[in-house]
Amino acid sequence: MSALEKYLEKMQDDAATLEAINRAIRALSTRREDDARALLADLAEKAVSLSRGLNDGLDIVNLPKGAVA
Repeated sequence: MSALEKYLEKMQDDAATLEAINRAIRALSTRREDDARALLADLAEKAVSLSRGLNDGLDIVNLPKGAVA
């Protein structure tokens, strides 16, 4: 597998994880328990982190060396 394929696979894995987190956030958002609120905050923080990584990682400037060959 080439460096580009590995890189894109990681980005796809992160996007799938972000989708799962968003589904969990949506499900928890209807609950009123304090534990649910704390979990929502943790999930939202992870989602922000993954989003930032995807945005930064998909910038053409940040492609791994040798990916555009």
